Amino acid sequence: MTASSITTSTNDERAVLGCAVRDDKCAALVLTRLSEDDFTDLDLGDAFRELREVWKKYGRADAVTVSRLPHAELLVSCADTVPSLSGCEIYIAHVKEKAVQMKAATIALEIATGKLSTQEIAERAGDIARLTIGGGRVKIRTMPEMLVDFLKTHRKGEKPEYIKTGLGLEDFVRVKPGNFFVIGARPSVGKTAYSLQMALNIARAGKKVLYFSLETNYEGISERIVACAGGYRLVDVMDNEISWDTQREAKAIDILSRYKVDVVDTVFSPAVMEAIAVAHGYDAIVIDYLGLMDTGERTNSLYERVTKMSMALHRIAQKNNLLVIALCQLNRGGTEVPKMEHLRESGQIEQDADVIVLLHNDEEKEEYTAIVAKNKTGKCGAIPLWYDREKQHFSVIETRRSE
Repeated sequence: MTASSITTSTNDERAVLGCAVRDDKCAALVLTRLSEDDFTDLDLGDAFRELREVWKKYGRADAVTVSRLPHAELLVSCADTVPSLSGCEIYIAHVKEKAVQMKAATIALEIATGKLSTQEIAERAGDIARLTIGGGRVKIRTMPEMLVDFLKTHRKGEKPEYIKTGLGLEDFVRVKPGNFFVIGARPSVGKTAYSLQMALNIARAGKKVLYFSLETNYEGISERIVACAGGYRLVDVMDNEISWDTQREAKAIDILSRYKVDVVDTVFSPAVMEAIAVAHGYDAIVIDYLGLMDTGERTNSLYERVTKMSMALHRIAQKNNLLVIALCQLNRGGTEVPKMEHLRESGQIEQDADVIVLLHNDEEKEEYTAIVAKNKTGKCGAIPLWYDREKQHFSVIETRRSE
């Protein structure tokens, strides 16, 4: 590596650290996509490690938070001199690329010594291929390896891990980590209330949920959660008609406070959502709703944007063994029972999703139905529901359920 390339590499490394200190979105990307070993400058690598530890502990990595770190002065200097926050992902890519090049060059020099056997040269060549294809994450599993892993996780009597979503879905769907779950509904049918109740059910079962509310602000979501979980009228919650210092209400708030449901009301790209979810150990994320997400790149149309987001969310779910639940608008026109082709803007959603549930409100009969329209691992069917709109709460009508 020449002196100029070393300088360029160091500049990129300083830039990614500066972006992480200056901006929370950048911190999420930098501190989950890179590792300490990706830095050619040892001091910058140590600073990265300290920054990552602080971010995991406090959920932020700003100048005030890092002020007491051993490399605080270096980190602040990086923040003060970062060229542009908008180039964060470019800096990350450059750092990663240089790290791969250096590791590959080290292996190549080892081969060039002439001291390796033919078999060892082949193995080292394979190491270079793994580094340069997929960033070193490619793993080819042989049939014996697959069968060993299969037997480890399929012993008789051991129950696989399913995520309990409630709302009658367990009779149809085995929701697993790694699933991409889509909830579709026409406007004002109750998909936000339905998804919040699902998030509460998942948390009640001991899982950690992150709810990305892109349509309703944080205060509005908190009011809906309290109404749904506590059985209060939403209007009473909004109008401060409830005295929260009574024993009953205090107990209700105390119980709800133990649920691991966190809310973000900022629009993020899929990459940032993934970084935050993985870094903080969430079991499930809920996105309300898909059409409001930011792809993080320019697109020519809404169709293209939704297509890319659907593919990204499917990848995030599988790659991280994470349950991803995304809400999606159905076409406004018509009052007929919804079908998958009514999912707005992109047929890619129908292709990517493991499970699709369509909410339907028959206004004439005053009936709600959750239609399991797609289920890769089981049956489809309809779940009759009662929706108490005042309390933002769905209930399953057990006696009327049908396949």
